[in-house]
Amino acid sequence: MDEEKISRNSIRKKATASVRWSTVQNWGNQFIVLVVFFFLARYLSPQEFGLIALSEVFTNFIQIFLNTGVANALVQRKTITEEHINTAFWLNLFIGVFLTIILVIFAGLIGKIFDQPKLPLVIRCLSVSIIIGTLKGVHQALLTRNLLFKKLAISTTVAWIAGGIAGIFLAIKGFGIWSIIFLQIIKNTVETAILWSLGGYRPKLMISKKHAKAIFSFGANFMGLNFVIFFNKRIIDLLIGYFLGTTILGYYNIAFRIFNMVNQLVINTVNTILLPLFARIQSHKSLVNELYYKVIQLSSIIAYPIFLILATLAPQIIRLFGEQWNNSVPVLQIVAFAGPIYTITFINSSLIISLGKPNWRLLFGIITAVCNIAGLLLVIKLGVIYIALSFVLIKYLVAPISFNMVHRLNPLNLRQFILNSAPAVLGSIAIFLTMISVKYFLTNSLSSLTLLAISILLCVLSYTLSMRLLFPNTLKKTLSVVRDIMPNFIFRRA
Repeated sequence: MDEEKISRNSIRKKATASVRWSTVQNWGNQFIVLVVFFFLARYLSPQEFGLIALSEVFTNFIQIFLNTGVANALVQRKTITEEHINTAFWLNLFIGVFLTIILVIFAGLIGKIFDQPKLPLVIRCLSVSIIIGTLKGVHQALLTRNLLFKKLAISTTVAWIAGGIAGIFLAIKGFGIWSIIFLQIIKNTVETAILWSLGGYRPKLMISKKHAKAIFSFGANFMGLNFVIFFNKRIIDLLIGYFLGTTILGYYNIAFRIFNMVNQLVINTVNTILLPLFARIQSHKSLVNELYYKVIQLSSIIAYPIFLILATLAPQIIRLFGEQWNNSVPVLQIVAFAGPIYTITFINSSLIISLGKPNWRLLFGIITAVCNIAGLLLVIKLGVIYIALSFVLIKYLVAPISFNMVHRLNPLNLRQFILNSAPAVLGSIAIFLTMISVKYFLTNSLSSLTLLAISILLCVLSYTLSMRLLFPNTLKKTLSVVRDIMPNFIFRRA
């Protein structure tokens, strides 16, 4: 009993410290990304954004074989040796260089297939960022394994600031698409340099065939999973770029970038630490369930209202980036409704992987990919609105499979799950009623920015009030968690 109590306290302390710096990393980075994105969207055209999105389909395809598989292999193992680490580094670097060379060679053919003369040069320039990125994967994995999120927060935040300043400067000076290319190269270079400085690890020429086989075997599931995730996310960009052109792709991509920014804020703060924490307590089912329910409740309390606000205020949000993006409004309004279920299935995936079943997560990804492709092929020629609708519908149709997998690994209590989700659902109803009232009375009398600010303020007040009246204990616990995970310089106890 005493050992379990000590274990709980130890886990709680590590989780609190980890989430605190994970919060700094994610919220800080997303704020910087938002500022950079705001300027780039005002100075670049939909066609230029579409061309970058199409190029990233191919560069991201290469990246799915790199850092994540090796990183998760190092994070998940209970014990690792120096040979494990060095073997992982050189394996990652070799795969990255080899696949990048292949991409550079075939870039010209890709440009001809999509009838985009500028595409080959953009792909080749972005490939530089891939090579640089392979040098940081093991360093990130070691810091993640040891829950040293403060160092990760420093590296990514400084890197985004450096890349963002360069990108904004070039965009203002009229460099167009090159502003995004140089942003990515500079960001990756700075982040890699900082990780090498803070991480302490220096690679040695030490390669073990045995460890390489073990790493590749475990990482293969993640590579396969990343391949499936690639299809789930990027096949849409690929088909839109091929059938509808880069301008339409630009409209769709802007909406999805905003959606993904919100996703990063909502789920990655907690999800970043779920894999190492779940892996460490996987033999204690009571601890796993306790952590799972708490994460579900906290994430839903944050996610549900944010995505509802995103859908309702999409016109005002899009107008901030310029009138040229008005066609992105209905796409953002639709995809925002995928946010709640996306958040929960993302958490389920972390639990499935950490409990030693990455192949199950891969299977779930394959099922989702097949459904996504089928839906896309049915609606692709109808336009981006129907593509967005298909994306949302598929997310909800396949979600029960994810819950079934979690239940088979670690039996869940349906009643407990519903009770933990109830506060977020009822609070979101209060937000919905508030939004209807605000839009009815104020839409025609205020500017978009003013309406956006007032709407968000009133939604936060109505949500907090409804939680205080209906679920005071839940609100108190949530605020306590928020207080704990925020850095000490934000909340100072007397």
